Amino acid sequence: MRKIEEGKPILGSWRNVYILLAVVLALVILLLWLFTKYFD
Repeated sequence: MRKIEEGKPILGSWRNVYILLAVVLALVILLLWLFTKYFD
């Protein structure tokens, strides 16, 4: 069996990928909070 080699991530480093995921998660949480405040 051949070992699958991992290439570089899309954003250049895994640190950048994790930062992007954290920002997206924070935005989703913020939008859901605003949605609940609006319809409360």
